[in-house]
Amino acid sequence: MSDTRRELAVRFATALGTRDEQALGELCTPDVSWTIPGTSEVSGRHEGVAGLVAVEAALAPHQIRPRLEALLHGPDSIVVLAHDTGDHRGRQLDIRVALHVQVRAGRIAALVSHMSDVEAFDSYLAP
Repeated sequence: MSDTRRELAVRFATALGTRDEQALGELCTPDVSWTIPGTSEVSGRHEGVAGLVAVEAALAPHQIRPRLEALLHGPDSIVVLAHDTGDHRGRQLDIRVALHVQVRAGRIAALVSHMSDVEAFDSYLAP
């Protein structure tokens, strides 16, 4: 992966993890969106930096630990391959995630999550 794409991915992950709206606004297009499969509280399409921050805030209490497995890149995109695990409220999570990140003019324009077991993700996040 080019250093520029890797830097964008790292800066985005850091800004999202700390819910830094200012940094996310600089790294993302104004119409950024994140689409997540399933029926959980975070499933669906979330728009704008506020939508991304809301997803991260909703996920934080569930103590999901993503472990980066690979970063792949195409002409206008990055694919993040991760192994997500968690142990919260007596529930375990152990899934693979592919996050397709669309890049436009050097900024993140869209994210689409793909999961190895959407039902397990939904169950892990259930109230």
